[in-house]
Amino acid sequence: MKKLLATVRLSAIIALLVVSSAEGQQPPVAPGTPAPPAPQAMPAPQTTPAPQTPASVPAPAQQPLQRQPDTTPTPRFYAPWSLGVSYWFTSTTPSLRGGAAAADFENLDYPGHGNYTPALSLSIPVSRTAMLDFSGFISKASTNSTATQALDLFGTSYVAGDYLASDYKITNFKLSFQDLLYPYPRKAGQKWNIKTLWEVQYASVTTNINAPFAPTTDSSGNALTTTATGRRTVVYPTFGLAAEYHFTRNLEFQVKGSGFALPHHSTIGDAEGSLGYHLGAIELVVADRYYHFKTSVQNAEYFKVTMNGPYVALRLFPSQVSIPCLFCKQKTAAANTGGATSTGADESAVSTSKTGTSSSAKAGPSTYVHRFSAGATLSVLGLRLVPGGTNTVTNSATVNTMYQTTDASSRIGYGVTAQVAVTDHFAINIGGLIRRLGYQFTTTVTTNKPTVISGVVTTVTTSTINHEDTRARLYDIPAVVRFYSKGRHDPGPRWFVEGGAAWRAVRNIRTSQDFTDASSVLSCCTTTPAQPEHSSIFGITAGAGVEFIDPFGIHIVPEVRYTRWMNPIFNAFTTNTQRNEVAAGFSITF
Repeated sequence: MKKLLATVRLSAIIALLVVSSAEGQQPPVAPGTPAPPAPQAMPAPQTTPAPQTPASVPAPAQQPLQRQPDTTPTPRFYAPWSLGVSYWFTSTTPSLRGGAAAADFENLDYPGHGNYTPALSLSIPVSRTAMLDFSGFISKASTNSTATQALDLFGTSYVAGDYLASDYKITNFKLSFQDLLYPYPRKAGQKWNIKTLWEVQYASVTTNINAPFAPTTDSSGNALTTTATGRRTVVYPTFGLAAEYHFTRNLEFQVKGSGFALPHHSTIGDAEGSLGYHLGAIELVVADRYYHFKTSVQNAEYFKVTMNGPYVALRLFPSQVSIPCLFCKQKTAAANTGGATSTGADESAVSTSKTGTSSSAKAGPSTYVHRFSAGATLSVLGLRLVPGGTNTVTNSATVNTMYQTTDASSRIGYGVTAQVAVTDHFAINIGGLIRRLGYQFTTTVTTNKPTVISGVVTTVTTSTINHEDTRARLYDIPAVVRFYSKGRHDPGPRWFVEGGAAWRAVRNIRTSQDFTDASSVLSCCTTTPAQPEHSSIFGITAGAGVEFIDPFGIHIVPEVRYTRWMNPIFNAFTTNTQRNEVAAGFSITF
């Protein structure tokens, strides 16, 4: 009996396993048919029996799942088209060198650091990942030097000791095609990227060299050429890479470099790093740039130019500019901001859980301009501090004196600014700026003495040169009253006009003088400081600007000011400090 029960039990287990296997087996799947959904957990048993489906009604057939097309647009990589203007605080060191075709000594250096350089740019997106950028600048300067030996410059000969007055103009235009390299396709929220640069650059240098005190005729009375003019140009394709990193939605860091060279011919190299802050329809950029090019060495003369230094730029996106209606009636703050910004009329709903009702409580007004704010300011002059000039005075039939002043001042000033809001629309602003003033003043006395040589009357010209180099610091304190177009509690950007007075003082005057006699013997140096005509002066100031406020509460204030100074600081011969001052300011306050 036990064996029979064991046999029955074993048979029941085997049958159960066979039935379970048959129920779990699935029919074969045809190619292209989507996989069936994964089995789901069995629901809990119901106490009420499910209704029976009539045999005559077939069960609905299961529709295969289909993939929906992805309609999400690819995000645009670049901002809209834009216009940019920059001011480059360049240190320029050009030099003229003799090339492979030179027959004589043809080297000339241009001392000094040159003038600061303005630049323009235009950027146009041409696809979702590509940008076309056109930029250019022109830099001009004048220098003085003395020939140390006989020179042949662009077909004009000079002798050792000739005083050379030179000027040069550097021109550059660049067409750059920028395209996204990695990562591609661009991912949403990607903070960094690498781009390729495909460019064409045009660079040229034009120079004029003059020996104003050299004889204009030889011993036979033949005219001598004392002026040389030359130009050298290079047009090259340049290739490079650019990398970007976005710290925040508005703050971006970028480095890029490009160049090209052919051995024993020309060279171009261009590199820069920049930090840009995007605020509405404008972008503020602070950067540092290095630029170098060399024209073809196969010519008789070629140029080597190196320009480097920081620059500031302002980029405008015209398609994002909204012009307010200044003559329309003021609408509510909620209508002006589209309900996106909280205003002084915000109301908060308070719910009462017991009664299920709600009550509204009016919140206090938001303050967008604090009663007191302060920060840093930058000021760039539109006119030279020392205009400079040349004046020649005839002392007698044989003696004349030439006075020449060259500006050596910095156009940039920096300092601090502070503001106190007196009412909703009026505020008092006081600043402090430091500026660097400098000039070079040369006094040349030329004597033309008739001398009989071998029975022939010949005019012998001798010159004495007194050269003065003066540097000083200017301390400016402007104080103005500002009227704002919006109240302190109104959101959004606001324009303002201002007027007031300014005080200027000159300090830390440093002077170096050297003297070259008629025998070209140099005596150096006297360090007695130059005496200003006025050590402090007053001026009248007026201006206008705009104040932008970002979501973090940082205030960006670009403005333009005009100041009329009552007296000049220096006023002697051709050295006169500018009394009309036009300055573009840029402040960041908190």
